[in-house]
Amino acid sequence: MQPRLEPLLVAAGFTFGADTDLEDAIGYALRELGHSVADAIEPTDSELTAVTNVNHYLDLVELRSLETAHTRLLLKVDLAVGPRRQSYSQIATGLETAIARKRKALMDKYGSGVVIDMAFKRIEE
Repeated sequence: MQPRLEPLLVAAGFTFGADTDLEDAIGYALRELGHSVADAIEPTDSELTAVTNVNHYLDLVELRSLETAHTRLLLKVDLAVGPRRQSYSQIATGLETAIARKRKALMDKYGSGVVIDMAFKRIEE
């Protein structure tokens, strides 16, 4: 995942490495682009090589990762211990704006093709 998202994903509790939480987003992006995957959780290298529009694929991975991070942060409780405070709800609120911007960017960049229409109808319901 892009280094600019790493602090946010870490705050949301994402894991990186062998069993990464990004596999869900990767599988999602492949399916949204019309590719079939044998295992929705663990796409194979050969399934990834089928991607022809890498930027579109990465944008969908980013969107799904942002949505997952938002959901996870909504489940966390804000903490305050002495002067130290962790405000997960504040991060989640900021993520709502980031997700809306990403959705708009996807629509602006890739248009209203069948795959994007399906993704946005489901997201906005």
